[in-house]
Formats: sequence, structure tokens, C-alpha cells
Amino acid sequence: MRSSPPRASSPPETHGARPLRIVVGPARLADLLALADMQAASEHTERGFSPDLGTRVPDRRHARRCFKRTLFSSRQRTVVARAGGRLIGMMGVDLHRLDYRHYVVRRFVYLHSLFVDPAYRGAGVARRLVVYGLAWARRHGAQQVRLEMACANRAARSLYESFGFAPREMMFTLHLGSAR
Repeated sequence: MRSSPPRASSPPETHGARPLRIVVGPARLADLLALADMQAASEHTERGFSPDLGTRVPDRRHARRCFKRTLFSSRQRTVVARAGGRLIGMMGVDLHRLDYRHYVVRRFVYLHSLFVDPAYRGAGVARRLVVYGLAWARRHGAQQVRLEMACANRAARSLYESFGFAPREMMFTLHLGSAR
């Protein structure tokens, strides 16, 4: 049985006597190193849910290149959450346009790579990132929003269902690495 990722006893919502302000918006060029580190942490967390998916060793250089492309794309965004000047969450938002006229949904947004720093989980950061992604999808004329998640990630499923997302497909895997 998989244990939950470590969580802080309470999210750091205050800084001194004032509540800590969380701001959500597009990533910036100056965020690339922090995003690559966050991607590595995300992959580590994902391995807890799906050990055979993803990479064995994070490639921060490749991650920085991928994130940099989203900064200048009209069809992709990396959305980040900041608190106290540092990144505490991220999510990818990709617009897909299908040109074949017989598709029912020809313009959709794919949400992916949602990750929140463990110290800030439970503070509404993921919800704010998804709200931003849904607004971006509407502004870009998407007819639908899609995403994938690990079946065992109950917190993510609860979050997505609270927005009205519903499961539609399932992915099955069969490991062929050893003979029976």
C-alpha cells in the first residue's frame, strides 16, 4: 500500500501577522530553474502513484527547454502559483485544434503536470491553478477541457470532480518484463 507524500502539519498561509498572498499567472523566463526543480519533484511524486510511468532520473536541462517553449507559444502555457516570491505550484495548459471536420470536439485544452509544493497542499493552490487553466481555455475558444491522472491519486480526483470533470476512459497496463 502506498503511503501519502509528506505534508506539512499546516500550510504556511501566514507570514508574520499578515496572510500569505498566493498569486497565479503565467510562468516567466526567470522561473525556468525553479520549474525544472518542481518538475523533478513532480516526477518523484508521480512514481508513488505509477512507478512504471515517467523517467527514472529527472532531466532538468530538458525540462528547462520544454518550459521555455511554453513561454513564447500561443497554444501552450505553464501556469504557476507564487507565495512570498517563490513558486509553490505549476500546471501545463495546452490548446489542441483538430482540423478534420468530422470530429465532434475540434478545439480542446489539455491540463497536465499539476503539482503543488507539499508544504502548500490543502491550501487551495491546485484549485486556483485549475481555475486559471479553465479561464484560459474559455478565452481561447475551447469546447472541452481534458486531463489524465493516476487512479490512486484520490486528492486529484476529488479536486477535478468538484469542477465537474468525469472519468471517460481508463488506461490498462500489462508488464511484459518477466515470463510466467
